[in-house]
Amino acid sequence: MIEDISAYVDANRDTIVCCLKALVDQKGGSENAEAVNRVDGCHSQLIITSERPLWDGLRNTDEQKSLADIIRNAAEQIRVPFGTEIRKGTSDANFFGARGVSVVDGMGPIGFHDHSRREYILLDSLFDRIKLCALVLCRLQS
Repeated sequence: MIEDISAYVDANRDTIVCCLKALVDQKGGSENAEAVNRVDGCHSQLIITSERPLWDGLRNTDEQKSLADIIRNAAEQIRVPFGTEIRKGTSDANFFGARGVSVVDGMGPIGFHDHSRREYILLDSLFDRIKLCALVLCRLQS
């Protein structure tokens, strides 16, 4: 079984990793722990494959909100749905957003089953997103 774990608060990272390591490394300690955490032929392993800094979207700057307004207005003009949300993703945008740089993530096509063999996009959304990106870039240029 593979698990993906995201933490909203950077301060919790070390505690979470420590607890996970304790579960993975648990060899017993008590009679019940051995029975609950051991299945013949199975083993546990903790592998940290990716870490990104926290980007707390709830603390967006006025500059970030202004950028979102430009995108919202452009989307309305070409009648493309627009919304904002706080997500627990691992985008490279987190590196910039965590440092207060205005960043937009999620301007790509609409799709489902991200990062899996079943991932796909809605082809029609690709063209809408291209138009939206072009209009936003034009507005940022002026």
